[in-house]
Amino acid sequence: MAFPFTVLPGHIYDLRTVPILISLFYGEYWCSLIVIATLFIYRYLLGGDGFYTTVFSYTPIFLFLYLIKNRYQSLNFRKKIFISMALSFTWALLIVFVSILRLTNQHVFIDADVRLFFVEYCLINPLATWIAVYLLEIIQENIAIQSELQKSEKIHVLGELAASIAHEVRNPLTAIRGFMQLLNQQDIQEKRDMYVRIMIHELDRAESIINNYLSLAKPHLEKFEILNVEEVINQIINVIYSYGLLRNVEIKKKLANGLFITANNEKFSQVVMNLIKNGIESMPHGGVVEIITYFKEDYIHIEIIDQGIGMTGEQIERLGTPFYSTKENGNGIGMMVSYRIIEGMKGKIVVSSQKGKGTKFLIVLPASFPVHPDHVL
Repeated sequence: MAFPFTVLPGHIYDLRTVPILISLFYGEYWCSLIVIATLFIYRYLLGGDGFYTTVFSYTPIFLFLYLIKNRYQSLNFRKKIFISMALSFTWALLIVFVSILRLTNQHVFIDADVRLFFVEYCLINPLATWIAVYLLEIIQENIAIQSELQKSEKIHVLGELAASIAHEVRNPLTAIRGFMQLLNQQDIQEKRDMYVRIMIHELDRAESIINNYLSLAKPHLEKFEILNVEEVINQIINVIYSYGLLRNVEIKKKLANGLFITANNEKFSQVVMNLIKNGIESMPHGGVVEIITYFKEDYIHIEIIDQGIGMTGEQIERLGTPFYSTKENGNGIGMMVSYRIIEGMKGKIVVSSQKGKGTKFLIVLPASFPVHPDHVL
């Protein structure tokens, strides 16, 4: 309305009916009221007797559109376009009719140029409305399709997750059932203690599997405390050191002292243990896993570097997604849980790797205390 396309003095193409139609049919009621109020106020500020033409021609159409809004929204794609164009044409025709009456009352001669303008005005408005409605319908259809795809994907993931849980928990339960059957036999009483220990171990393993899956659904970690990174990692190395020796893997460390984080001790240890274990298992012929910690730009950095088989860029991108693992018998839940835990600690995991040369996992977490300058990288 402020910068319209003008072909004749006093006659303009401003397409003001299009946003009104769109706001009525695709917006809330308050949205359309704001649009029509803005139209009337701005037209009044522009001045001239065209304000009265605007009020008299737009008000009845506005009320009519307001009444058929719910009916319009229930129509299909083609009917919406047809109805919108028909309404836009009718609206333009009404405006032309009111304009002709006003010009006649003012004894203004309507020549061929003015008549051509009226015809073009009645055609341009439906065309602009068709373009706007078509684009909006396509956008809404794409949003609806995307929403359905997301729902389908969630249901698919939920199904796979349930199947994975059932598969993982079934193994220890099957073992427990077998040993319980053995306990009923009278001739194996001397092995009862050993069988009970195995059954308890399998129950603990089932509980651990369930806890891993439950970790995916926990929005926040519990029991946060100040942890000394050096002490926690040394404890983890002491636990997993024998596992590395069995696979001919040496664990080296370069740990800075005086580094503290705010985290859940059990969950943080679970992540570091998982990454070190993955590094060990990535080297079937032995090698070295190196653990390095340092402070940089208000964050604690923990590097876990192996000399294993490495990963491609595509494999790195898929790490942390459900049911994806580079290990033959892996299900990807361990890495997914690890990513979730570190994110809950307001940190991140960065992976860099080269096929055949090894992998580096970098854990970055906020530091909890000011760090001495000697510990800064």
